[in-house]
Amino acid sequence: YSEYGNIEDWQQQIAEYCRGNPILMFSISIGLAAPLLKTSGITNGGGFHFFGASSKGKSTLSLLTASIYGKPLDFMNSWRTTTNALESTAELYNDCVLILDEISQSDAKDLGNAIYTLANGKSKARSDRNGVAKKIKNWQIMMMSNGERSIDSHCESDKDSTAGQMIRLLNIPIFGQYGVFNELHDKKDGREVSEYLSQVYQNSYGTAGVLWLEKLIENKHDIKALLDEMTNRFIKKAEKAKLGKLSSQQMRGMKMFALVALAGELSGIYGVTPWGKNESVNAAFECFIQWKQYHGNTDGDIEQAQILQLIKNYVDLHGNSRFQDVLNAGADGKSIYMQSGYKKCVKEEGYIYLFNQAALKEALSGHDFKFGIKTLIEKGWLTPASDRADTQHRINKAQKRFYQISIGDN
Repeated sequence: YSEYGNIEDWQQQIAEYCRGNPILMFSISIGLAAPLLKTSGITNGGGFHFFGASSKGKSTLSLLTASIYGKPLDFMNSWRTTTNALESTAELYNDCVLILDEISQSDAKDLGNAIYTLANGKSKARSDRNGVAKKIKNWQIMMMSNGERSIDSHCESDKDSTAGQMIRLLNIPIFGQYGVFNELHDKKDGREVSEYLSQVYQNSYGTAGVLWLEKLIENKHDIKALLDEMTNRFIKKAEKAKLGKLSSQQMRGMKMFALVALAGELSGIYGVTPWGKNESVNAAFECFIQWKQYHGNTDGDIEQAQILQLIKNYVDLHGNSRFQDVLNAGADGKSIYMQSGYKKCVKEEGYIYLFNQAALKEALSGHDFKFGIKTLIEKGWLTPASDRADTQHRINKAQKRFYQISIGDN
């Protein structure tokens, strides 16, 4: 933490340029929201990951958010580290925002554990060389991350990648007209705005964070009650925007967006930022829409959507190589290497795939098998028997049991 310059310069040269730019306003609000976590009623931490092609201004977002509390290049951190090292870093940033730059520098296989650890706010239990338990580190932080790839895209090679990671670190695609910018103000293009902001953050930093904390202590608002009100506002805005039914996971995500919106709104009321009423709320809601749409705008949980996509991917990859047509079963006496089951053509529905248990478990790798079965039945992709999930089929004069799956439009 450090201070340089004055709050007026930060407001005029940085915060003012966020107006008309939802992503910039939202990123600054993320930093402001971090100290509200403990009194908000949100039990764990969490955060947001901005992703998009290079030269879109993602690093600018991180630098501007870092300028709230200190010299940006000193305050920011990199994903190029280990989970153990991140535990110590997180403890240092307790009650604040932890900014992690360029997710591609992280190990995909370790990233999931890192996200869980940072969001859950507790270090791994360890003992010293004598077997005595070491003190467990605790923290509650707001994460802000960036990279060219989304969390799920970076983890796609890791079969243990789950929806839990994505609900703790929420993916927001860069959606501005000029990278992260919509409004250029007095500049000619996004590059010029980014270059300008990359210069001015060196003139004033740390002052906004001090004023923000002073105002929070001075006003002593009931943050939990205010967050409930803001969440209800978001629910009404979602209904008006016809975003469909929100799942429990989407509601959990919405609450994080609402907390950021609340921080931005209070910052304008307190005079920390020059933003007017509802500016930060509208910016946060626009980012929420982008997050929801990125995950397919589905009415179900993210994990359910993942399960359906895994089955579709499996059929796309192996439908012609590992599923034998029932009409040819045993006709030539040859077997298929690593056979997943059979398929049969039904005119109205296209192909029905008969998965053997081993194949279905392989397709659902990384997810609870029973939950996967339940999801497939609920979505109408799996046709069960009356008393069990698999059904009997006559294959080559023999009765065998398979999981009967047809790929739906969900």
